[in-house]
Amino acid sequence: MIKFKGKCIDTGDWIYGYLVKQFGKFKIYDDTKEDFGNWIYEVEPETIGQFSGVHVSGVHDKDDSEIYKNDVVRLEHEGNTHYGVVEFGAGSFILAADSLPDGYITLFDITECDREYYWINAEKIGNVHD
Repeated sequence: MIKFKGKCIDTGDWIYGYLVKQFGKFKIYDDTKEDFGNWIYEVEPETIGQFSGVHVSGVHDKDDSEIYKNDVVRLEHEGNTHYGVVEFGAGSFILAADSLPDGYITLFDITECDREYYWINAEKIGNVHD
């Protein structure tokens, strides 16, 4: 299943899990709860972001290390510091920043892996919806 995050309409907290559209409303089943079926939250549609499959700086097993669409990231690349927003474009997840050549770089181009885990050497600053 594809993982998403979105801001809960009731609390404003970030909810992580699986996205469904139910009766015209977007909801996320919270995958951090043991009783999976009873933890569903309505989320603000404009805050929904898909998990890119990549983490920041090799930090394992933390929601705050996962990189989602609309996250703001600081990246050191080719001797320069770039602040950008994770978006989906050019057929993949990208970091969009005016300071980068072409205005973006694909996460694929800067991702490292150890066969099971994928990360970029960057810092997640927040999200455009914070």
